Amino acid sequence: MRSGIRLSNRAASVIEALESRTMFSVDLAAAALVSKLPDHVIAGEKITATAKATVSVSADSDAAELRSLKATVQFFLRSEGVVDASSDIALSKVMIVSGLRAGKAKLVTAKLTIPLGTSGGAYSLIAVVDGQNVIAESNEANNFIAAAGPTAVATPFVSLDILPVTYPFNGQVGVPIF
Repeated sequence: MRSGIRLSNRAASVIEALESRTMFSVDLAAAALVSKLPDHVIAGEKITATAKATVSVSADSDAAELRSLKATVQFFLRSEGVVDASSDIALSKVMIVSGLRAGKAKLVTAKLTIPLGTSGGAYSLIAVVDGQNVIAESNEANNFIAAAGPTAVATPFVSLDILPVTYPFNGQVGVPIF
C-alpha cells in the first residue's frame, strides 16, 4: 500500500517503472524570423522565410528521448493589427523538424507562395512552432513569432489601358523610323 491507496501488483509495477524515468519539462519556442522580407509583394509571388526554433528542457534528459522529439513549424500571413488567429492565411504545409537539441537553435527555411486570392493590405508573417499543441510544454505562449514589420500585399492586376502611340511626322514607307 502506498500513501494509503491500495494498488494492484500491475499498477504498482507501472509506478515503479515510471519512478526510474527522468521526467523533464520541454519548452519549444519560435525564437526569431531570420530572413528579411520584401516590403511589397503581389499575391501569387514566391518568398523565402526562415524561422529559428529553440528547445529548452528543465532537467537533464535522455539525449535519445530528446532527439526523437519532432516539432512542427508552419508559416502564416496575418492581417496587420488583427489578434485573432482564426483568419490567418496558411503559407506552408506543416513541416516536421527533428534533431532538436536542448539549448540549440534549429533553422527552418521554407519557400512560400502568397495565395492568389489574398486581399491587398498590410500583413505580418508569422511562424508557429507546434501549432497543434502535440507536445506538452511548460510554456505554450512562446510558440509563435511575427516578423518585425508588415509586408504590403497587392492583388495582381493586368492593365488593359490603350496607350497613345507616337511616331515621327517625317516617316517614309520602307525606311526605319528609329
